[in-house]
Amino acid sequence: MVAPVSTVPAVRAYLVAKFTAATAYILEPPVEVYQSVEDHLGEADLVIVEGAARTLGGFEMVGGGGAGWLMESYTVSVSIECHVHGERPYPGVDDRAYLILGLLEQAVRADPSLGGLVIEGRPAGSTSTHQTDAEGGNCVIAASFHFMTQQ
Repeated sequence: MVAPVSTVPAVRAYLVAKFTAATAYILEPPVEVYQSVEDHLGEADLVIVEGAARTLGGFEMVGGGGAGWLMESYTVSVSIECHVHGERPYPGVDDRAYLILGLLEQAVRADPSLGGLVIEGRPAGSTSTHQTDAEGGNCVIAASFHFMTQQ
């Protein structure tokens, strides 16, 4: 018997594609979406679809633990990093970061099954940090999205 595989890798890839499309209209500076910060090369604001915290729970006893036996539940971490380099006023960076967060949340709310990959998907919360220095400032939002599927 081959156990079902986790949906985490497919969901992370789906989120990158959805978030790229959701932020495509923001042109200056552009928003770049990646699965790791190491992929980033430029000065654009970032959305990084990071790792997942995953748990498994029994759903119903089906034979010997095969398909349909477990519920997979996980939270995917997403980081939004917006930077100011003097040309934008500092409050604008917060506005921009939260605009991007709203676009990402709406992308998941508009398709909570992620095209059938999961049973449930939803925004789960966020926290933000802010820094300023002589050259400008930044806002970093750590967001989370919760997903559930049956394995």
